[in-house]
Amino acid sequence: MINIPDVGSLLIKALFNSVPPAASAQTDKQAPSGKTTASDAPPQKVDVSAKFTSGEMIEGTVTKSLGPNSTIIRMKGTDMVASTPVPLSEGSQILVRVDQTSPQFMVSLLPNSTPVEEKTAALLRMYLPAESPIASVINELNNLVPLLSPSVIKGSGLDKVMAEITTSAKNPDAKSANPVQLTGVFHEWELLQGKPGNNLKKSLLIVRKNLEKISAKSGGGNMDQLKKVNDAINNIELRQLMAISQKGDMKGWQIPYWNGEKLDSGMLFIGRGDKENNRQKRDGAVRMTVMVKMSNLGEVRADAITFKDRIEGIIYAGSDAAVRALEAGMAGLSKAMSDAGLSARFTVQRASKDFLTRDTREENNLPVKSLLNVRV
Repeated sequence: MINIPDVGSLLIKALFNSVPPAASAQTDKQAPSGKTTASDAPPQKVDVSAKFTSGEMIEGTVTKSLGPNSTIIRMKGTDMVASTPVPLSEGSQILVRVDQTSPQFMVSLLPNSTPVEEKTAALLRMYLPAESPIASVINELNNLVPLLSPSVIKGSGLDKVMAEITTSAKNPDAKSANPVQLTGVFHEWELLQGKPGNNLKKSLLIVRKNLEKISAKSGGGNMDQLKKVNDAINNIELRQLMAISQKGDMKGWQIPYWNGEKLDSGMLFIGRGDKENNRQKRDGAVRMTVMVKMSNLGEVRADAITFKDRIEGIIYAGSDAAVRALEAGMAGLSKAMSDAGLSARFTVQRASKDFLTRDTREENNLPVKSLLNVRV
């Protein structure tokens, strides 16, 4: 049985291969037909202990005032009804420290007298550099590899790994190497399990070591190459940190894929099945969302539930033309899944661009049952 990242890669490939190349699309703002979006859904309770840690500092935004002592505050993409002892104006930015996550979620509002060093450290942690799309990292390295001398690449296998990543992006099926693993996101975990396979991070670490040796001997040469290698390593490590920090229900990965004539990055989000759904709970179902931009169809999103031997879901597109093209390709998608050992059942619907591009980790409903208590 192939794993979930492989299923996500396979779904990307199946979407592209099953759609006629002449198809075109225009995105509009029509909502998904027959589908309730997160913003329209009834309020649900959010597991705050999975998203927040006691003692951490968080920046929040006051999005709406509900009265002199009640507001809606957004933190980490989650809107919460907050009970506040002092009025907070709409649109204001606040800095809070988490006091406790259970039995009630409680935070303390940090006043202006909070030491500058403490605020600065908290803000630095919150504003880590945004990760680059994995396609940008790979393209940058593709340009760099031909410039590296044999002594720099020696023992790294970088050229082979880059070729394997490109092949995997073009053919992300069950027979190809897992594109997520190839980037090196699981490098340290694989080290713990034994000898890790070839991956981008492993190769870059060797290249960096070689460059540092050469730079030391030449009095600072190759610094531009060293910076580009360091940037790529830092990007991979940032993905690892983000994956570790996301203890909640949904995690995300970037997967490289070939979009027409260029390499692009798709998003794969994975979470547990609905705990209230007995069938999903019994079968160990996994929720999966794939988001890609297709050269002929525009933004496309697939929301699916994967079981042991089958996958069910809805594919959304932004225009009637895109919907028709995707419907015409359902047979091809079903065959691709069947070849991988999965039976597939998908329907196609039209959706707004906001829904098609929304980060599923931000799709948290207003947790009315989890009243936030703000202290000063």
